[in-house]
Amino acid sequence: ASAGADGKVMFWDTWKYKKAREISAHGNGVLSVDFAANGELVTTGADKLTKRWDAAGKEAKAYEALPDWGYQARFSGDGTLVLAGAWTGDVFVWNAASGERAAALTTQP
Repeated sequence: ASAGADGKVMFWDTWKYKKAREISAHGNGVLSVDFAANGELVTTGADKLTKRWDAAGKEAKAYEALPDWGYQARFSGDGTLVLAGAWTGDVFVWNAASGERAAALTTQP
């Protein structure tokens, strides 16, 4: 998958070197995309939102807005948590299924 400034996540068929499908994920640009082992993906972008998508590309959960652009989004190793880091250095951690915030951290000294 690739993330783009046009707000889309594009999925690629690496055997045929063709675009397989796309989803409109964030209006102001997608800055990060990550896959879980179960095929779900998480995205974040310039709209300050972090979203989880099912394997078919349907939005499954939108998490609370970040304080600024979201630059990285990741699943925890077991897929139970979603993490997102903002331009401000803030990092939020949510329960992937419920969306409840589990932690808030900062990378600022």
